[in-house]
Formats: sequence, structure tokens, C-alpha cells
Amino acid sequence: MKKPLCFITFTVLSLLLLACSQLGYYSQSISGHLSIMSARRPIDEMLSDPKVAAELKEKLVRAVAYRHFATESLYLPKNDSYLSYADTGRSAALWNIVAAPDDSLVPKQWCFVIAGCLPYRGYYDQTEANAYAGRLTAEGYDVKIYAVPAYSTLGWFDDPLLNTVIDLPEWGLAGIIFHELAHQLVYVQDDAIFNEAFAQMVEEEGVRRWLADYGTDEIRAAFQRFETRQAGFRALLQQTRGALAACYATDREHADRIACKEEVLDRMQLQYAELKESWGGYAGYDGWFRSPPNNASFVSAQTYRHYLPAFERVLQEQNGDLKLFYVEVKRLAALSFQERKEVMDRLLTRDDELF
Repeated sequence: MKKPLCFITFTVLSLLLLACSQLGYYSQSISGHLSIMSARRPIDEMLSDPKVAAELKEKLVRAVAYRHFATESLYLPKNDSYLSYADTGRSAALWNIVAAPDDSLVPKQWCFVIAGCLPYRGYYDQTEANAYAGRLTAEGYDVKIYAVPAYSTLGWFDDPLLNTVIDLPEWGLAGIIFHELAHQLVYVQDDAIFNEAFAQMVEEEGVRRWLADYGTDEIRAAFQRFETRQAGFRALLQQTRGALAACYATDREHADRIACKEEVLDRMQLQYAELKESWGGYAGYDGWFRSPPNNASFVSAQTYRHYLPAFERVLQEQNGDLKLFYVEVKRLAALSFQERKEVMDRLLTRDDELF
């Protein structure tokens, strides 16, 4: 579904006219995205190209199977997204920045013409991301930069599969395709916590269904190990976030809140070391700790998972029928922000995990 050049030109001009003060940022966003779009090659063409490595072809065949499953079994949009491939020449599609005050878990928001307001801001160049993060840090924010392997243009373009995800394990690659297509199905401006939890729900449910139908015993066992570690790590995040919230929920002096925060984060490091030991030394989460955790680290995690239990309940209420589930989610998406929040909050319980 290629958009006509006049539409693309209008969009670009709108971005520039409506945000002259952010000309540099929008310029890098436009050029970065168009560079990915121009690098696309149809996967079916690549599969017949003798110059394409056999290993890459094998991975592309698997990706096409996940794409077909997304349409036929998960009822996600049927278009040309993820039927082409692009090599970005870098390790990430882009780098997102998340920021929060040094004594709060409320994220800084950035507002954009098409996507609405989001608790993150993306850069295609890591150096530019680092520079902007440095300015935010100088202003007193806690800041986190994280690599983004893929993103959705919400159906405006036929998004390609990227080199940044092609080497993921089976559940990782399938999950990203399901997640990004879910954004094409339902997206609400100015409600990232709803959008991301919905897409995460579709990703995880889709992966479970894919593995049940097509996974080998070996792959299902590997995925179970992954899920067990994920659960342990998320429990640690939830526990630590709760302790940080308690630090900030008092009327104590700022210095005392920061001292409490440092104690909580030091304790988290010790608890993570114990968790690693219980995993036999598995170090897959070390990267999360490489830049010392701060408030922005927990903001990022919450965005994707806070409403996940609520969406799981909606699916249960529809007896696992994804078509009916999407109808209900679209009904929720049509509500006002406050009405939607009230419904989603009611669907959560006190014991629900946030991560």
C-alpha cells in the first residue's frame, strides 16, 4: 500500500510548518525513515537471488510464514508490510529516549503531528540521541536511551523487515511482526500506555498460538526458559518500582527522596545478582543494568506492560476469540481518554503485575 508522492510531500511539509522550532529533529526523522524505505527489497525477489546468502534466505522464509500466520490466524492487517527486507547498516532501527524527574515516575511527554503525545522520542542517529539525552540530564532529568529494533508507521507505509530483528529467536522475530501489525490495527493518539499494552498482548498471545501450532519441542522448551527468566526479572522490576513510588509518595525533602531512591536501586542490584545465580549465571539482562537504572528505566517498562492484565481479561471475556477481542478493543479506543482509563483501571486488580 504505497502512499502517493503528493501525500508524502504534504505530510513532510506539514511537519515542517507545524514544528519549525523542531526543524532539526523532524528533518532527521524524515531522512532516517526514508533511508529505510529506499533500502527495501521484496522478499520473494531476494529468495530467487543467488547472491543472497542461504542463511538469510532461511530466516526470510520463516518471517514470511509468521506474516502469513498473523493474517490468517491472528486476523491482523493484510497488506505488504513485512514482505520486504531492508538492511539499515546499523544495530538498531532507531534509539528512543525516555526521561522522568529525578524524584518521580511520571514520564516527560513529547508531542508529534501524526503520532500524538508519547513518553519517548526517537533518533535514527545514536550520536544525536546521546547529545539530546545529555541536555536532558543537564536539566535534571533521569534519562534512559534504548535501542529500538523495529517500529510501525501505523499503516502509512509498507513497513519492511529489518536486519535489526532478523537474527532474533523464533518467538522474538514472530513477536515483533505481530506487535507492529497490532499497531496498524488499533492506535489511539496520546495514549501510549494503551497502545503498547495492546500490541504487547497481541504479540504474546500470537507467539503462544504460533508455538502451539508450529513450534518444535526444542523451541517450546527454549521459550519456556525465556519466559521463566522474564517472569523473574519483571517481578524484580515491579517490586523495585513499588519501593521507588513509596520513596516519592512522602512530603520529605528532595534530598531524602533521592537518598531513599539510591538505597532502593542498590538493593535491586543485589537482588539481581541473586536472580542471576538462580539462573545458573545467565546474563541476558546485564544490558539493562549497564547504564545504572533510574526512574526513566521504570517508566519505559511500565509503558509496555501496565495494562497487559486488563487486555488479557478482555480476551478471556471473549472466550479467546481474537475477532471479538479486537471489536471490544476498538470500542475502548473510541472512548475519551478519561473514560478509557476508568474502564482499563477497573479491569486491573491490586495484585496485577505491572511488568
